[in-house]
Amino acid sequence: IRDGKNCTSDFTFDVDSVGKPTAVIASLGEVCDRGNGQISVTPTSGFAPFSFEWSHDTISTSVAENLQAGNYKVSVTNSRGCVSVFASTVRYLKGPSIQLQELLPATCGNNNGLIKVSAQNAGAGFNLKWSHSASNSFTQENLAPGTYFLTLTNTNACQDTMSFVVED
Repeated sequence: IRDGKNCTSDFTFDVDSVGKPTAVIASLGEVCDRGNGQISVTPTSGFAPFSFEWSHDTISTSVAENLQAGNYKVSVTNSRGCVSVFASTVRYLKGPSIQLQELLPATCGNNNGLIKVSAQNAGAGFNLKWSHSASNSFTQENLAPGTYFLTLTNTNACQDTMSFVVED
């Protein structure tokens, strides 16, 4: 620095970089129409403490819970008033569904009816529960005339139930 008399002095000082917050955004999908999606925001730079303002609600925490599938925004403000807006999507995760493949009647009073099904969106570790049997098979044979029920449950405890009528 030079003054009016041409004298100079050296000064050293630090300038803090005041930037907008950055963050890692994570989301969990909504399962089985339960409104159980979630988005979490973890600030990774900026000056703490941080405040959070969500587009869908008046919550002020870094985690938004009980969300339906859709798009959401959160404004993150650091202690110096710098704001960043982040967007995230909660995906819809379909539940399982039972698909009828074949249904044959019992004939001539015999127990020879058949129900054959398949599963969609069940994922690994699903469970089949028939009303008449402990069998977890997709195909039920040697059935008497009557009504049968099947419940398909996946690992998220989402279910689909279907009834079948084996005629005579």
